[in-house]
Amino acid sequence: MSKGIIYLMPSPLGEGGEHAIAPYLLQRIENCSYIISERGKTTRAHLKILLPNLALEKITFMELPKHQPAQSIEVLLAPALKGNDICLFSEAGCPGIADPGAEVVKLAHHLQIKVVPMVGPSSILLALMASGLNGQRFTFMGYLPVKKPELVAQLKVMLIEMSKNATTFLFIETPYRNEACLDVLLQNLPDNTRLCIAADLTLPDEFISTRTIQQWKKTGFPNIHKKPALFLIGQ
Repeated sequence: MSKGIIYLMPSPLGEGGEHAIAPYLLQRIENCSYIISERGKTTRAHLKILLPNLALEKITFMELPKHQPAQSIEVLLAPALKGNDICLFSEAGCPGIADPGAEVVKLAHHLQIKVVPMVGPSSILLALMASGLNGQRFTFMGYLPVKKPELVAQLKVMLIEMSKNATTFLFIETPYRNEACLDVLLQNLPDNTRLCIAADLTLPDEFISTRTIQQWKKTGFPNIHKKPALFLIGQ
């Protein structure tokens, strides 16, 4: 028996971002009877907007286990081992990038199940594209330390790498801590460091701006409290 295929399906980056989902993704979803996602509720809500006539009751929704033991993930891939295609959805953006779906993809390769990535919005790549910072050499750091001493120490390490190799660093913060993070950046980065703030990407209130720390000190920061945002620093 031939195995099914795992399709990596991007999700809108938030409410109002459905336009960023390409039509060819919708065709693939319509032909898929099994869906894996972090939260089925979120995926169902997106699908109701993207495909209002889709018969959701005919789709088997499977949620990723929180602690992701390998045995639990293998159960999710059982339909593919029996020849059925599966769509893997991220909570927002692209599966496998800063996303727990990476463990599903890892196991799929181990089980020799074909993995097909589908084109869609990735906040990391969109922010890098629009930042004007070095796109040849970059590192996504995920979440930086929450405590200020550890955060300042991490920034110093990043500054050394930036000066040596012109590396661009991307990172995120829990939305309610955006302002606190920006304050630390303002206090601890050299004035000539360029900082890009990219918030609500692909959404109606999208904001992207790159300025030096000195310029941000003069203009002040935008109000991005509780908004999904990426921060990029570079030369």
